[in-house]
Amino acid sequence: MTLSVLIHSKYRERLEIALAGIVLVGLTAFLMRNWLAAPAAGMLPISPRREGLTELAITWMFRQEIAQGQLLSEWNPTWFSGFPWLRYLSYPLYYVLASVSYWGGLPLESVMVIYYFVVVAASGLAMFAFLRYVVGDWRAALVGAVIYESF
Repeated sequence: MTLSVLIHSKYRERLEIALAGIVLVGLTAFLMRNWLAAPAAGMLPISPRREGLTELAITWMFRQEIAQGQLLSEWNPTWFSGFPWLRYLSYPLYYVLASVSYWGGLPLESVMVIYYFVVVAASGLAMFAFLRYVVGDWRAALVGAVIYESF
């Protein structure tokens, strides 16, 4: 194998990954087009079924606590009564988002939209990387990642 073939395959691999990234980030922007415009229009970034309202409310509560000088909320003994533990594992993330919103001077709605966008796009890119590793063909991996991200 000559050096030119190795260099060509190296650039081709980068081009394939870049193309997949552009497609998946573009798909994310298309799927979230209403949410991306929500903070600028003064609306909450939630769907008609009110998905995301709980996360937004919890993050708003944490932001209020930070504004009052409390870094962590007090322990509530009813938190784990009847709820799965997995729900509360995301609380440190909500504290980070509330902190970024408060100390960065950003509207909480905008921070949540950015967070949702990054999570959806990263999820699609991670699925692309996984399928590319399993299947070995970037085109099939891209189709699988687009299907995964669409649903």
